[in-house]
Amino acid sequence: MPEIRGVAVAVVDIDGKAFKEWGVQQNKTKSMTSCYVQSEKNKQFRIRITPNIDGWDKVFASERYKFGVHDMLVTMRLDGKEKVEKQEVVYLDKYHPYFDYVMDGEVYLKAKKVQDEEGFTRHYNWAFKDVGIELLFDNLSLDSTTTTTTDAKESSTSGIIEITLDRIRVEARDREWTEYGTHAYDRASAETASSTTITNDQAHVATDTGGFLIRGTSHVIDYDYVVPEAGPWATYKFFYRSEEVLRKFGFEGFKSDVKRAAIAMKKAREEEKVRKRKEAEEEDEWYVSKSRGSVKKTE
Repeated sequence: MPEIRGVAVAVVDIDGKAFKEWGVQQNKTKSMTSCYVQSEKNKQFRIRITPNIDGWDKVFASERYKFGVHDMLVTMRLDGKEKVEKQEVVYLDKYHPYFDYVMDGEVYLKAKKVQDEEGFTRHYNWAFKDVGIELLFDNLSLDSTTTTTTDAKESSTSGIIEITLDRIRVEARDREWTEYGTHAYDRASAETASSTTITNDQAHVATDTGGFLIRGTSHVIDYDYVVPEAGPWATYKFFYRSEEVLRKFGFEGFKSDVKRAAIAMKKAREEEKVRKRKEAEEEDEWYVSKSRGSVKKTE
């Protein structure tokens, strides 16, 4: 999606290739952008956050920007749930010891860490899981003439990957993680990590691939919001839909089967009209020739 407010976000596969996006929309007033991406059964996905570091250097150097140097907290949620899937710090300050010069500040949300009931930390990837596609069509309320790219009332929160950015200042110190479940990356319980709520209005659900043990977290990053209660600095919404639904929308690259069928039917009707008209003309000529009889040519 297009960069908004100094940061670009994309859904990518495990090889880092960005998913193709359709129906990109941007609301500059609300600092929000959205698009559609194709979900494929069992395909894993990640989130790539790319800050414009050179642009932020200019912002921080400007006297008009009154907030000074800061970083960003990226938060990932799925399907409209309040539960946080993942949080990560995106460092905009090139002089911060955690700034990644090799990646130029770019960050990937590859998986979530969850502490199980025995106190072990497990690593979970995200993947699309197939559920009732035919039920989604009913909820979208699409008929054979519909070409809109907006779901019916867009009231359903299923099938959404939401990324929000908040401006934060990272504390200069780290502290040991000794309390259960207090780390920003490990707020979900093992129970919520291994179970998924599936509603009837989504073609796929973003779910976990199953956890495996990793080494425990050694520290926690403390931070403060630059402007408390201000709301997200930027919001990115990816509506993930199956190929069948994208075809229904008629996006370029997903020509609507319904539209193609309608065009073919119209063409067939026109051809039938032409055929019948020719037959009628030929029949008229035959009757005329028979009624007149043979005509002798005079010199």
